[in-house]
Amino acid sequence: MALNLQAAKINAAVSSEGRWVMLSEGGEVLVARWDNPAFRSLQTKLQQEYRRPAPGRKHIKGRTVPPEIAEEMNYRLVLDTILLDWRDIEESPGAAFPYSKGNAKDLLGKEEYRWIFDEIVNAALDESSYRAEELEEDIENLPRSLPGNSNMVRTLTG
Repeated sequence: MALNLQAAKINAAVSSEGRWVMLSEGGEVLVARWDNPAFRSLQTKLQQEYRRPAPGRKHIKGRTVPPEIAEEMNYRLVLDTILLDWRDIEESPGAAFPYSKGNAKDLLGKEEYRWIFDEIVNAALDESSYRAEELEEDIENLPRSLPGNSNMVRTLTG
């Protein structure tokens, strides 16, 4: 089978603007692609910060990034460049938990919700779902009318 480069290229708009992903336990998150332009920019900035840290702060020595620094960097990268929004997430039944950077930081910083962080990372790393061919198939499979979901159609079509 031949590789069709035209169909296999990454959709740059969706890569940066994200796609809606259903969480395994309900709710949806808007997830940008791992290694999108904003991600790369922040990653470079964070690496520089950790190579020249303030006194007493953890830092990178040489080429090896210690696990605790890698974890901190990934957390910041997900909060600032990967997780862009969410919907249908409640703090308790009937009590909406609206998306904000502060709410995202609180939620993803708790070990009992680590699974949400992991699902966001897995979605961001799923390269095939950011390709033009996959997005066209997703659009073809959408119902003709999506009450309240016009953002999803707009995001998928760029």
